[in-house]
Amino acid sequence: MVEQRNIAREQLDFNPTVFDRDTNEIVGQIIDMSPDGMRLFSDQPLALNRVYRLRKILPIPALGKTHVDFEAVGVWREESLDAGRFNYWEMGIRVLNASTAFRFVIQKMVNNYSVRPDCRATDCICC
Repeated sequence: MVEQRNIAREQLDFNPTVFDRDTNEIVGQIIDMSPDGMRLFSDQPLALNRVYRLRKILPIPALGKTHVDFEAVGVWREESLDAGRFNYWEMGIRVLNASTAFRFVIQKMVNNYSVRPDCRATDCICC
């Protein structure tokens, strides 16, 4: 697969849930993310090239909001097997027309909750 990202995604130290705004069903959990896109895992695949209306509940309120709403399109998906016991899908979504507020909130989440395995400083502000 050819890399098409403009901004590298960051892995988070937890897996936030993303919901479909129209059905309120869980779409998947975030593995890594950037303001431009996310990699999700789920027991059901997303359709490719379809636009989804999604919602991400924030771990702490930001800009007076408890969640962010956004639209995204499914760009890739891959079925994974965990030693034959659990089938799941990994999927990439590209965020469409992200507002400045959305980009700010997502970047703040990345800054506060991303896994930084090469950082070992005890006084680090990134960990």
